[in-house]
Amino acid sequence: MRLVAALVGVIVILMSPAPADAAPTHRTFQVARTPGVDITVPAAVNLAAGGTFAR
Repeated sequence: MRLVAALVGVIVILMSPAPADAAPTHRTFQVARTPGVDITVPAAVNLAAGGTFAR
């Protein structure tokens, strides 16, 4: 069973495509300022105080 798993792993690695370009890509963008739009955030947040989260 281990041999089969090892062979499948090797086959998957050999068949996966090589990365197109390994060089890092740097992108630059500007954010336009919109008059009348404000974003405010609280100084601190306690995420452990209540609330339910779906799993």
